[in-house]
Amino acid sequence: MFGGPAADAWFAPWLSDAIFGFLVPVMVFLFLKRRGTKLWGALVIYNALGAFDYANGLAAQWIAPMPVEMATATTVYLGISVFMVFQLIALTLLFRDDVVEHFRGKAEVTK
Repeated sequence: MFGGPAADAWFAPWLSDAIFGFLVPVMVFLFLKRRGTKLWGALVIYNALGAFDYANGLAAQWIAPMPVEMATATTVYLGISVFMVFQLIALTLLFRDDVVEHFRGKAEVTK
């Protein structure tokens, strides 16, 4: 597509990584300053899409490996896998009862 040693399959993961990367400070700010079920849902969606993005990166590495001039296969698999696990841990933590209650707030508790 654009020439050079990188396979065309890497364009989508690079683009989505850039978008998710620019959203990190926004999501951290909202996490620290806001509460509510809409924010909780946004965090769940952000982390689920982030984990899917890392899975897409693993698939791109499997189908069209990144050239060794850019990174070794071990580096790519390890880096992507570690951060995918972090996304999945964050997603799992968001479904804990105490975390859900924290975002619901005292006014929205129905127990």
